[in-house]
Amino acid sequence: MCGILACVYCQDVQRSALKEALLPLLRRRGPDHVGEVTTPLGASPPLWLDLLGTLLHMRGGVTPQPLRNEKGDCFLWNGNVFGGGIDIHSDENDTVKVMEELVHLEGDQDGILYTLSKVHGPWAFVYWQSTSSCLWFGRDVFGRRSLLWHLPTSISDVMAISSVGCRHPPSMPQGYWSEVPAGVYCLCLSGGVMSSLVHYPWMQGDRVFQEMSYLVEGLQSHGHLPIKIMENLSLQVPFSPLNRFIIDPSLVVGALGMDPGSCKSEILQPAGTPGLTATCSTGTPGLTATCSTGTPGLT
Repeated sequence: MCGILACVYCQDVQRSALKEALLPLLRRRGPDHVGEVTTPLGASPPLWLDLLGTLLHMRGGVTPQPLRNEKGDCFLWNGNVFGGGIDIHSDENDTVKVMEELVHLEGDQDGILYTLSKVHGPWAFVYWQSTSSCLWFGRDVFGRRSLLWHLPTSISDVMAISSVGCRHPPSMPQGYWSEVPAGVYCLCLSGGVMSSLVHYPWMQGDRVFQEMSYLVEGLQSHGHLPIKIMENLSLQVPFSPLNRFIIDPSLVVGALGMDPGSCKSEILQPAGTPGLTATCSTGTPGLTATCSTGTPGLT
């Protein structure tokens, strides 16, 4: 568990207020190191990007965050890589390996989405791609790592992304923070202007992943910054479609070449237990097909 704080701001007092309120909370998530990188973005009035990371060391060598390379790319990572195409040895650090994968892509959108979609494990991240002036951030399909945001309400308001929120200071009233819907986002900061925010939702085939679709629908009217939802690029969920249907036992028996007439079928409604269970038995040796609402399965 690590801490992430990213701010895009035009007045230093905005960043200072956020840092003062959130740093003690972020330190609890990452007590081993605190790092900060501030990047000027140009324009008039000047816009700035500030990335702050707190580290809880768990794997490989101690790697301070934000991780930065010679090109000026910066990376904040709160997650674990358990597989999925990125090979990490026991003595290697997953923050380093994921950043290497992203930097190698040189801002290619399809490549970034594909790389992130194949990661097995929980994650949240912020990635500053300096050559394209794009700030990438997001969460895995189940949102297993905390990530909140404050979207600007005016042209001079701050854009903030954080692992934690706080509503105690007057500058952060109730409703200041909201949860980042699972997916990947790209904030274009070319020319020192927050010109566009693109959301790449998790897809299952050609449809938005059902568990997240209701969050996606409300995004476009959120805040002062316009959000464009892109469903034509490949951020695919890293698992097969879930079974949402009750299995007909006679179909299972027929598929195995057995006589459906010799099959005893019954529908059971367990007392005091919500759900539906269908069973089919054929004797010894036999076959039992079981399906419970919400937890489909076959034995």
